[in-house]
Amino acid sequence: IGSGKKVLDAGCSDGQVMEMIAKNGNDVFGFDLSKNAVETAKKRGLKVKTGSVLEIPFEDSSFDIVFCSHVIEHIFDTDKALKEFCRVLRKGGKLIIMTENLNSLKERMLFLFGRTPTVMADPSHVKFFNPKSMKAALSNASFEVEKIKGTQIAFPIKGHCFFSHKWDFLFPEWLKEKMIVVAIKK
Repeated sequence: IGSGKKVLDAGCSDGQVMEMIAKNGNDVFGFDLSKNAVETAKKRGLKVKTGSVLEIPFEDSSFDIVFCSHVIEHIFDTDKALKEFCRVLRKGGKLIIMTENLNSLKERMLFLFGRTPTVMADPSHVKFFNPKSMKAALSNASFEVEKIKGTQIAFPIKGHCFFSHKWDFLFPEWLKEKMIVVAIKK
């Protein structure tokens, strides 16, 4: 993300990631649907609001970066959410999305052996993406994909997912379990 940026954490939960981003000298704001999570983040002294990705509670062209980790797969109307991300970003601003990759080696192996892929087994996951579908959705929302990276190994830390890239060289990008997408507002 860098430093000196105005950053929005979409689906910020209790603000742990916001704190990490702020440590690098960024001005960080966040919002979440959970009132309890927002209250916890406020107790930490963070700038947060209760809100939805379908109606982001911030002004147009307010942010350099929108960061959205493991939220998009929970949204029925992802087109509207992506357009809201575009609305709050400044021209040339970056959207960073982290989500599951339906085409990952793990998901393919589960399907091959008659098991439900883990991304589909979670009843709160209502949308599923692979690199191709993510690029198409972002293009329809006036974004240009700068890069899609992946990682095979992820570790949940207090309700968030952080990545270890140590063994990533073993897998091509399109087979990795998690996608890290960076897109630029056109």
